[in-house]
Amino acid sequence: MTNYLIDKYLGPDHTVSKVYINEIPARLEAVVSGRLDVGIFPEPFASIGALRGLEKLFYPGIPSESLNIIAFTEKAAKEKSEALKRFHSAYAKAVKAIKEDESLAREALMKYIPNLPSEIRDSIHLPDFQTPRLPSTSFMQEIMAWTESVTNQRYEFSPAGMLDARFIEGL
Repeated sequence: MTNYLIDKYLGPDHTVSKVYINEIPARLEAVVSGRLDVGIFPEPFASIGALRGLEKLFYPGIPSESLNIIAFTEKAAKEKSEALKRFHSAYAKAVKAIKEDESLAREALMKYIPNLPSEIRDSIHLPDFQTPRLPSTSFMQEIMAWTESVTNQRYEFSPAGMLDARFIEGL
């Protein structure tokens, strides 16, 4: 993700030394305390950072597609296909409900993530949730080409070989 953001938004005129801190609160504290210059945070932690004096930047990326994916193992796809169809159906219902009333998502975040300051509730940037769908071939090819350029390797697979539409058919 870091490499993609650097290439897409910062370009070659920036020097970045990466430090991996898995625990998001510890990563946030490292930036707030000045031990790191910048961090990548999901919401609602980006809003907590802004509340603590950091500048919150949002990079929308490609409006209709996303780097966010839901992946399942081949074993799960074979052995739990009905459960995966129900999962995607429930996800589609949740997206519809959130699009009708985004406060549902904010309420869930505030309820299920411990110790969130109430002041950030309305400043949390919610993504444009999309009903379950497959990415376009052109988007997949863009990501694959970018990955090949970064790794200096050629990958012998196609977008169609990585996607399975049967769990979202009919939604």
